[in-house]
Amino acid sequence: MDKSLTALLDRKETVLAKIEAQGKLTDQLRTAIEAAEKLADVEELYLPYKEKRRTKATIAREAGLFPLARLILQNSPNLQAEAEKLTSEAFPTADKALVGAVDILVEAFSEDNSLRSWTYNEIWKNSDITSTLKDQSLDEKEIFKIYYDFEDKVSKLQGYRTLALNRGEKLGVIKVAFKHNLEKMHRFYSARFKQKMIISRKSSTNLSRRKSFQPWSAVSVVS
Repeated sequence: MDKSLTALLDRKETVLAKIEAQGKLTDQLRTAIEAAEKLADVEELYLPYKEKRRTKATIAREAGLFPLARLILQNSPNLQAEAEKLTSEAFPTADKALVGAVDILVEAFSEDNSLRSWTYNEIWKNSDITSTLKDQSLDEKEIFKIYYDFEDKVSKLQGYRTLALNRGEKLGVIKVAFKHNLEKMHRFYSARFKQKMIISRKSSTNLSRRKSFQPWSAVSVVS
């Protein structure tokens, strides 16, 4: 048997066993893992169930900031006041509490396979990459002159330009950034997390301090 195929089958077996040990292996998830044709696809499916190292989001959840993360998703007009109520030794100010709540959301978003896939596709199809001059004195021969004021579609960017942009930014000559359709992204995220999901107040309050708590375990999907 081909070594790569053997590695794929072994990894599937390991992943299935680990998720089953957590009591979270559904028939749908099992089918998806068994049907995966690449190791990367298996890892993508396994990501939300991996044992996590102690992250900023972990610390924020332990400090009880999940309710604040929920309010951010709901576009609450009183975020600063609510954050004041949730300050602690780890998050002594409202601003730091808000940063912690955002850390929870960022980690949760990164573990949502469909959201991550949509975001990747959106950036690839519709986002631009830009570069502007940062310090011309570091480019005496003007090697990067074309990138002093540059913009191109991410999907159209050629490999040699990617290398040049990376090098120019590393040398401090240019500043590289992305231009996204933020309004479209916000609409999509809002639809996913505000309209299609109801966050259980009781669940989030009781579970937010658990070390292994995952934010989406406190949501129920509305069909």
